[in-house]
Amino acid sequence: MITESRRVIYLLVAGLSFAGCAASSGTKAGSQGPIVSVTNAPQYTPARDGLPKGKIWKSQIAFGDIDGDGFPDLGTVSRLADGPWIWRNDGHGHWTSASEGLPREPFCGGGMDFGDVNRDGKMDVAIADHCKGVFVYSGDGNGKWTSASAGLPTIGCEDIALGDFNGDGCLDVATVAASEEGVRAFLGNCKGVWRESSSGLANNEWGNSVAVADMNKDGKLDIIAAYSAGPRVWLGDGKGGWKEASEGLPAPEVHGLYWGIAVGDVNGDGLLDIAATDQSRGAEIFLQTADGKYVQTSTRQCADGVNSGAYCGVDSDCAGATCSTSVCKGVCSAGTVGRPCLTDSECNEVGSNGLTTKSGICSMGPKVGTACTSGGPADQCAPGACAAVSNGHGIPPMNALGVTFGDLNNDGKLDLVVAGKTNMEEIGGVYGVFAMLGDGKGNFTLLKNVGLPDGGWERTWGAGVADVDRDGVLDIAVAFGDVLPPAWRSGAMREQKAAQKAEKKEPGFFAKLFGSKKNDKDDKSKKASDSAAPAPPKAPERGFFGSIEVWRGQLSK
Repeated sequence: MITESRRVIYLLVAGLSFAGCAASSGTKAGSQGPIVSVTNAPQYTPARDGLPKGKIWKSQIAFGDIDGDGFPDLGTVSRLADGPWIWRNDGHGHWTSASEGLPREPFCGGGMDFGDVNRDGKMDVAIADHCKGVFVYSGDGNGKWTSASAGLPTIGCEDIALGDFNGDGCLDVATVAASEEGVRAFLGNCKGVWRESSSGLANNEWGNSVAVADMNKDGKLDIIAAYSAGPRVWLGDGKGGWKEASEGLPAPEVHGLYWGIAVGDVNGDGLLDIAATDQSRGAEIFLQTADGKYVQTSTRQCADGVNSGAYCGVDSDCAGATCSTSVCKGVCSAGTVGRPCLTDSECNEVGSNGLTTKSGICSMGPKVGTACTSGGPADQCAPGACAAVSNGHGIPPMNALGVTFGDLNNDGKLDLVVAGKTNMEEIGGVYGVFAMLGDGKGNFTLLKNVGLPDGGWERTWGAGVADVDRDGVLDIAVAFGDVLPPAWRSGAMREQKAAQKAEKKEPGFFAKLFGSKKNDKDDKSKKASDSAAPAPPKAPERGFFGSIEVWRGQLSK
């Protein structure tokens, strides 16, 4: 039975060999995280033979062993195509469809989860679709499926998770709505009949992903969701009732920013923590405290000292320095003049379309990175400014969607996989997959040149990890899909337009007024030159572009 988020499914099967952990040393003042050397980074190679291309896979990734052979199989939902699909894994990077009995009609995309719903020892599947609602299908252990969905909503849902909420031995369902029905729970009777049990859950707005786990260690499953109002937690009472427990989690004024959700113990304190993806700031980590509250790691760092820039909970984490929520920063001297900053890009002026209209310059002073007091003396950081800590601790700013936890390098510490784009100014083929190794304290190191794409792909959706070949190393799967082809990106069109504009030389005032021999000649040859002129940039041809991709992870011996 799957009780914790499927974003962390098969986490333990990768083993805990503790080979080659990441070591950290000091940093320069004002840096965004510790300097980390990676001694055992995984390398990735494609393992997608038999998986589809040419469809939009707006879907979370689900892994489950549908045929009992010990290899995790894969399920996703297509958008504007032909419904949900499941592929059997042979353990060698080859996949074959195992989808007989599933709907073959246009779906809008959503999520999927696996579990033994009817307690017959065979894996069943739960499916959420943005347009058509929620479905459960019983599996026969050989890739054939029979509907078991009585009582489930036919109103659109974005995601779904399975777990036993009331301790009766039958799996239940948690969903997040695509429109205005909020977060809902349905109790199962092991016979394919479901009844709603949503008292205490949010009953309005929408969400993008959902997970279940025992967040407060009381033996009862709870619901965690990337809800429209922000990441949220509802504690279960073991009877089908719920109570929100989200203190410390963000509540932005703009709803719908958060897309992905994952659950795992980031810092090894025995408490489950949360990763949530923000479509403007990237993946954010929220560590749970002993009193059931949450601390956003990006709001704290060691100020100065050998651990300068690293995440800290208390001063003792900083080796004699201060754990601070405010630090001295530089000030923008060009672009958004006067704004506190640590990088030039933070000073860029950005238009209403999200594109940079004027490049910025961040002027740094000698006190950058030292602790300061918000609302304190105006000159405490001069010539810089005192500002709140905003430190990704190794997680880059990005438009992030899919997210999952897993121990990628078998050092016993949770790592992070995020699907999205770091190129924030363009659309089109600028998406990729980003793996980050955790240090067990809340800091991460972005892996580069390990075989994962950092751009050039369609829009990403869900991400998942599992040991698909049972070699003891976690592998990565990501869903891609867009109406724009991956070969096109908006920046290329802007560059072409700018180049063509630069080539055009407007005549001067007197030439416009009186004409000139040169202009007369130009006028006479205009038709000929027009025929030889380069064609204007074309908008991309829209269609269905996307795929399901799997990368096999390997560690050096």
